[in-house]
Amino acid sequence: MKHWPRNLKLGLGLMMGWVLVAVFGPMLLPGDPTAMDLMHSLHPPSLAFPFGTDNLGRGVFTRVIYGTRTDLQIALFCVVPAFVIGTTVGLVAGYFGKLTDAISMRLVDIAVAFPFFVAVIAIVAVLGPGLKNMYIAVAAVGWVSYARITRAEILVVKQADYVQAARLLGFGNTRILAHHILPNVIVQAAVYATSDAVLDIFLGSSLGWLGLGAQPPLPEWGLIIADGYSFVSQAPWISGFPGLAIVLLAVSLSLLGDGLADALRPELGRA
Repeated sequence: MKHWPRNLKLGLGLMMGWVLVAVFGPMLLPGDPTAMDLMHSLHPPSLAFPFGTDNLGRGVFTRVIYGTRTDLQIALFCVVPAFVIGTTVGLVAGYFGKLTDAISMRLVDIAVAFPFFVAVIAIVAVLGPGLKNMYIAVAAVGWVSYARITRAEILVVKQADYVQAARLLGFGNTRILAHHILPNVIVQAAVYATSDAVLDIFLGSSLGWLGLGAQPPLPEWGLIIADGYSFVSQAPWISGFPGLAIVLLAVSLSLLGDGLADALRPELGRA
């Protein structure tokens, strides 16, 4: 990858900024994001409170900064298990085919029979609210897309000359899969993972709004927005700033995904 597209550089720069905020922001900020100060409730943005305060007198700026760590955690812990499970299932199903492929695809058909958001809500409702159960729910249904993407890629790649040559040389299936096929089929899944992370952040915020995701008093952008809903006309900054943070993080991930697609498939970038 000799030339990095501009959107990839911008996406990486923005994501590095978000990671720095998540890691060092809570260390540098004075104050407790959960500490209440009713004497300063619904205080508008000022030098003392850059993003204003909520109905309990908590600084919105401090809560948004602390919430960055929570929402990046949501993106990571929702994407990685689904990515690993789905890629593995797609790899095995596409390579071995026959009964393995038939069973795997029937599981996929069962999973896609239910809308993703509805299935996640149902699982979380059964297991109980909280981030841990949300991660379990997303992993249980989110692997399907990765499995389908990987399987579609491997059906083409396994017929390639270099794979046939590896078989003739006596390489085992494990070596062929790990060293010859996986590096060539994982690109699509990796690019999709960036857009999937955006959806998972919105999902986490939505579940937080519904009371099924992060639980108070944990600072999480969806929860902060929900807290400000009743005061949107009186104190729009409570919901406005975390909402803006969600949009900016989504844009950062989208730029990163588009940049990866252009860099790893340059012929598409020039089309």
